[in-house]
Amino acid sequence: MSRRFLASIIFVDLAVLLAAMVVGSLVVLESTLPWESVLIRGPVRTTLTVLLGGAAFSEYIAFKVLTTTVPRPSYARAFLVVIGTYMSLAVYITLSRPWYSLGFLAVTGAAWLSVMVLHRFVLRLSPWSESMVIITTNEAAVDEINSSPHATIRKVLDPQSGHVPDPLGEGTGLVIDFGISFSDKVGQFISSSLLTGTNVRALTSVYEEHTGKLPLTHLAEGWEIPQLVKRNRSYGPFKRLLDLLIVLLLIPVSILIGIPAAIAVKLGSPGSMIYRQPRVGRGSRPFTLYKLRTMFDDSEAEGPRFASLDDPRITPVGRLLRKLRLDELPQLWNVLRGDLSLVGPRPEQEKFVEEFTSEIPFYADRHLVRPGITGWAQVNFGYAETIDQTIEKLKYDLFYVKHMSVWMDLRILLRSVATVLTGSGSR
Repeated sequence: MSRRFLASIIFVDLAVLLAAMVVGSLVVLESTLPWESVLIRGPVRTTLTVLLGGAAFSEYIAFKVLTTTVPRPSYARAFLVVIGTYMSLAVYITLSRPWYSLGFLAVTGAAWLSVMVLHRFVLRLSPWSESMVIITTNEAAVDEINSSPHATIRKVLDPQSGHVPDPLGEGTGLVIDFGISFSDKVGQFISSSLLTGTNVRALTSVYEEHTGKLPLTHLAEGWEIPQLVKRNRSYGPFKRLLDLLIVLLLIPVSILIGIPAAIAVKLGSPGSMIYRQPRVGRGSRPFTLYKLRTMFDDSEAEGPRFASLDDPRITPVGRLLRKLRLDELPQLWNVLRGDLSLVGPRPEQEKFVEEFTSEIPFYADRHLVRPGITGWAQVNFGYAETIDQTIEKLKYDLFYVKHMSVWMDLRILLRSVATVLTGSGSR
């Protein structure tokens, strides 16, 4: 259902663009069809084709980025689609020098974006919901799925029950916990549901889609993350190449911003500008992480501990740097060295890794991939201060490890930019 919902949004977006082109033509070119206007001084059909092609490509990118979890009608993605479309058109105009009307493009873009935003506003008033009946004994998983705004649980059926509900209504799917055994009655109910064309899905898949996490205490056959990483091994070299290209592009800007920030650190409090700290990387190998110092020089005299809200160890300058995420600029050097990736689970200190590995199942699996400056757990959960919060972060980290792809990385990077701009979640 989620894919159909997303496909319907894309269809409406493209249809609205066609209507917006008519509006732009009527307002600026005084004709219903742009190529029939007497104001046109050159061929315009190719330019319009590139405009539509750029929109389709931008929508495709948005579709790929959204396929791992439940899609939502996002205003930000509407802006990104329009920006991507007009960037494609700008490249074409720069290279080919065709005739074009700036007024027509401006009116078309404004009308298109306005209706896209209005469409999403209407959808958000009554968000779509996936109706389901779940067969499981896992109450925790049911509660988490039920907390999603896009899941409506009609009934939870005991797999050993001797009673089954009436045939499922139209549009209601069946979610099955395949990790447990069923009574004969429940087994017959599942079989009859399949024969009637009911949409049947695994509990783990539904849980992942609606929560964006991996269920640590309820893993289905084929969950083995090391095997998933091996099957996705071809993405590793490409991901590394992207890291290097993006970092090389960011170096001039990072120098211009980083030097004044480093000077402010030095003037703000005694101590070095750069803070070095041992962290654990891919394969559980230690490396040195570099950051602009944001705490007083003796902040860890009593041993390492998590940063908390209003932490007194943080300097006034450091608090600003943390809010803007500028303290992490030196980690671009870690990316160049290969210690870090731009996207991945955040690396932890050795003391914490030893503690968490002994107390939390599957914690070591997050070290199967290169850690990152930002990650899926960072944009969804933020900082953790307790074991329970660390377990929740781990669910997000392992979800990323399982679904790691260029589309997933792009989604995380876009959300990270939004996080930096808003300053949310900083400590």
